[in-house]
Amino acid sequence: MPGFSLLYDAAGTADRAGPAFAATLDAMCHDARYEAHLVYQSPSVRLGWTAYPGYPIRVRESESALLLLEGHIYDPNDHTFESLIPDSPDDQTLEETAARLRDCVAVADGDFAFVYLRKTSSPGVVIAVDSLGRLPVYWHHAGNRLLVSREIKFITGLSPAVAPDRRGIAETLLLRCPLEERTLVSGVSRLPAGGVLRWEPGSQSAPNLSGHPWCFDEVRGRDRDPRELADHLADEFRAACGRRTLRHAGRKMFLSLSGGLDSRAVAAGLVAAGANPKARTFLLGSQTSPQEAIQAQAVAQVCGLPWEARHVSTPSPEAVDRLIHLKDGLNSGEMAHAEEYLNAIIADGGEGATLFTGEGGDVVVVGRHPLRHISTCRELGDLLLERLAVFPPPVVAGLTGLTEEELRSHLATIIERYPESRIPGKQLHFSMMTFQFKEYFEGEDRNRAWLWPVAPFYGRPFFDLAMTAPVAWKRRRRLQSAFLRSLNRGIAAVPNANSGLVPGSLTDRLRQAAREFILGHPALERLRRRHRRPAGALDYPPQPLGTRLALMAESSPLAGEVFDRARLTALCRGGLTPAQMWLVYTILRYLDILSRRGMGSLTAEGP
Repeated sequence: MPGFSLLYDAAGTADRAGPAFAATLDAMCHDARYEAHLVYQSPSVRLGWTAYPGYPIRVRESESALLLLEGHIYDPNDHTFESLIPDSPDDQTLEETAARLRDCVAVADGDFAFVYLRKTSSPGVVIAVDSLGRLPVYWHHAGNRLLVSREIKFITGLSPAVAPDRRGIAETLLLRCPLEERTLVSGVSRLPAGGVLRWEPGSQSAPNLSGHPWCFDEVRGRDRDPRELADHLADEFRAACGRRTLRHAGRKMFLSLSGGLDSRAVAAGLVAAGANPKARTFLLGSQTSPQEAIQAQAVAQVCGLPWEARHVSTPSPEAVDRLIHLKDGLNSGEMAHAEEYLNAIIADGGEGATLFTGEGGDVVVVGRHPLRHISTCRELGDLLLERLAVFPPPVVAGLTGLTEEELRSHLATIIERYPESRIPGKQLHFSMMTFQFKEYFEGEDRNRAWLWPVAPFYGRPFFDLAMTAPVAWKRRRRLQSAFLRSLNRGIAAVPNANSGLVPGSLTDRLRQAAREFILGHPALERLRRRHRRPAGALDYPPQPLGTRLALMAESSPLAGEVFDRARLTALCRGGLTPAQMWLVYTILRYLDILSRRGMGSLTAEGP
């Protein structure tokens, strides 16, 4: 991944770690385009980054401080970057700087991370990420040393004593991602959404950490006409697209256009902003419905965009392993087909190409609520496991040594800590600030290894408005359909490739009503799940995946320290679903990567 890396050693031994810092930075140059840069060094600090040409990193430095901004703030009149460096060392304390950064990330529209380094007069550092945590940033603190980076491998490379996180791995087997700020490595955490980390060596033993106080209880606009809200949303969405188009002016723009509903909204928003991106639809053999290209091309024609279908081949074993290494096991190896697709866009658009996506539309303007009567956090947690678990909780318990009750009660405790007072708000919080934050943002971050992705659905004014819309208006995709019609009636008339139905049509409304009825009745939902056709798996590896997994389970050095090896081997040989196979493969390959880095044995379950 491109991005910054920081080593802060309060004992003043960063000079001794300098060669290891440089070597670790060089190891994160993932292809020939990347270069490693050392930004600042002192007896206590090493700050650098790895990036390819056109990747957005800026640095402003004075005699007393240094400020690094990675990513983009899309507010057109924002001067935060220029104003955060004080004129003299005594103009503001580190705590005051942290407060100013906290105010910035609370409202700024963008995908970014800050590093503020105070060099003199009570030295220290502040790290901050945008309010949604769009750029994953990881950190590890032990004694006098703080390590912060956009890549976990930087931390494991300089702290060989860290070990796999059994709980994080168990949560990944359950829900495809570690919950809250956990990763797959003990002691390595991800900054929360809107996270601001402040460390003043010598004044405290541990960094001060806060996050943005998201709460989704508030509902606005019940007294408004739904069409009025849809129009307001469309206006805010066009504005979000306009701000992003303005920032990326002069670069080749591409739009990843599917036959679904989210990316077509982006197409309409970009055209309204005066942009003319090249629309690309990637097709993966038998994995992609023929309707995907048909409906995507229809949307492109309505918007007047140049369109092309891009057929992507099955990824090689080497490509799969590159992805697992790239994202430190936090993105499934199954997604390695993205490499060919993204390389093709770079070949067409050159360095600095920008890829717009519909990421986020399916959670921002669509209802994410239980549709059953749920009265406790434990019931909500059990419902989430029923609907989302890749492996059943008893299986995960048997594999990892954590009891099923411990897994369920821990999830309920996490939900209980959410600030919302009502269950619907808590489920929305889980969908956005836990699942989306960890599962989808990590997947989207994968794309940044090749080019900069842009997701207008996460524009702050639009996001804030959409997330406070009344629940009833989001049900049966009513708000989404009205939003699309307000954006562009032409795109709203193109059938959804996933259902074959026009959004908001009578047939579509009846289908959505039937779906809600089923989800509201546990027995019907279980019957539907039992008869649902399983998703296909990529034709990789060449030999049967189950056989390969069993061999890996038997031979992986760290597998026996995380799993009950005998149970894991038997499970791999006994038959797994495609989703289960890819999840186990990704975890086992990542454990092998950690083993080769010389990590010690498992000594802890994480913070």
